[in-house]
Amino acid sequence: MITLFTPTTAAAIAAAASLGLIGTLLLITMLIQQVLFEGVEDARARRLVESATVVIAPLIFMFALIVFYKISDLLH
Repeated sequence: MITLFTPTTAAAIAAAASLGLIGTLLLITMLIQQVLFEGVEDARARRLVESATVVIAPLIFMFALIVFYKISDLLH
């Protein structure tokens, strides 16, 4: 008998869930950092805000994929 849910798939699902949590926490941290440094009138702070924007864009895409997956999982 063949099963679809093996210990290997269970480990992969757990790893994906923890990576999603880490990514979401990183997104929250980067958004807070960007807001805090937007008000600073320093060249280094402006560069930090620009770098944060480059990092935030893929994290928002990843967060949207997680939300889409969770919603589609609830609907099925």
